[in-house]
Parts: sequence; C-alpha cells; structure tokens
Amino acid sequence: MPTERATSVKVRPGLDAGLLILRGAGLFLLLTFGWQKLWGYIQLAITGGPWDSLELAPLIRSMGFPAPVLLGIYAMLCESVGALLISCGFLTRWMAILAALSMAGAFYTSLRLQEDPLRAALYLCSFTTVAVAGPGRFSLDYYLQLRAVKKSSADANPDAGLLALRLCLGTIFVLLFALKQSEAGTIFPFHPGRVWPIVILALGAALVTAGLRTRLIAAGMALGWAWALGTGLYLGQPYYIFPVRSFLFATVFASLALTGAGRFSVDGILKSRR
Repeated sequence: MPTERATSVKVRPGLDAGLLILRGAGLFLLLTFGWQKLWGYIQLAITGGPWDSLELAPLIRSMGFPAPVLLGIYAMLCESVGALLISCGFLTRWMAILAALSMAGAFYTSLRLQEDPLRAALYLCSFTTVAVAGPGRFSLDYYLQLRAVKKSSADANPDAGLLALRLCLGTIFVLLFALKQSEAGTIFPFHPGRVWPIVILALGAALVTAGLRTRLIAAGMALGWAWALGTGLYLGQPYYIFPVRSFLFATVFASLALTGAGRFSVDGILKSRR
C-alpha cells in the first residue's frame, strides 16, 4: 500500500492520465530517433571504430561544445534509455531533467543549422513539465515506492508544471510564426494558402497559454493537430519533419485537455472565486 508521504500530493481527475500521455513523448522519441542513435553506438562498439566518427560527435564539435564524444553519448542515452525510463515512469524526474538539457542543446543546434527547432522545443517543453510536475500515479515510481522517489514525489508541484507547460506552448507558437514555419500548406496540406487554420491555431494557443477554457480549447487543438498529422502522412510528408511535430503538438494539447490548466491560470482564478 502507498505510504502517507508518497501520496501526500493530492491528485485531480485527469491529472495522472495527462501526465501519462505527456510521458509518452519519451517513448515516441525512442521509437523515432533514439533507437537509431543507440544502434549506431552499439555497432561502433562491436566494430571497434573511433568514437568521434559517429554523426553526433562531429555535429557537437561544430557547434563549439566541449567534449563532443561524451556529449554525443549523453545525448544518445537521453534519447534512448532515458526516454524509455521516462515513458515507464522510473526515476522519472531525474531522467526528465537530463533529457530536457539534451533537448535544449538540440534546440540550440537546430537554430544554428536553420532547421526546424520546434520538435526539440516540444520535447523540451514535455520533459520540463514532467520534471516539475512529477510522473503521476501511472508510473513505476509511484508503485515501487523507492525512498528517493518518495521525496521527489512529495516535492512535485503539478500546478507549477502545468504553468510551465502552457508558457512553453505560448513561446513555441511565437517561434512558429517568427520562424515562418506556420504556413497552412505545411500544417494543413489540404488547405494551402488559406489563413483561417492559422488564425484558429493562434487563438487556441493564446487561450491555452492564458488558461482560459483550457480543457475544451486544448481538446480542439489536439484534434486539429491530429488532423494535420493524418493529412501530412497521407500526402507523403517525411515523417521525421512535419508529422512528428504535429504528433507532439497533439500529444501536449491532449495532455492539457485531461489535466486542465492548474491553479495558476484564468480557469484556476475563476474556480477559486466560485
């Protein structure tokens, strides 16, 4: 049975399910990119090739970071083993912190290379939220009752995590427009050149960031990005670019549709006054 200390954080309806969906970003990262990096390092270890010959090390060196070989191994482990542990909810907050730092480096690298930085930003957003809010009850941490995890769970702050998630989403949408990644032809390929999908996305993101009617708006946004994901795959967009981004947006908004905005939001203020 859970101890009193381990259950001292009171959960709200949908919060644990929302955190479970958000942690699913770790599994998605593993399946799309992490296993490839892990397999590359395994093959390198088998063949005995030079560690600085793999793709990550030269890229990290070109960005000016120190110890490119070690940082390459660190990034690989975060995107494979660490991502799997996050999705399972084991040592979740520590793994989420490490993965968030790795995604911050990936975000910086994408900006420098003028590639799409929003995938890394969405992973950074998800992992930062999990690091602050905790893994929730649907996790190995909760059931195994490890001593370190008990303390970590007691210190978890879901409301602060949800605030960080919403603010990160708002920032990502500013980047979406500032970096000119928001053309309807890439997000909604069936509606090229039309403005209304972008207007709806912008208004929905603004309302979710403020925390107004969050569950309803976030559910609609999740459906919109799921539609973008489906149409992108149907029309043959490379899965690792826009469809991956659409999936991550849909996942984050779906989690907010379940968790709500938390106390630090317009919804929270209105609820407290009632």
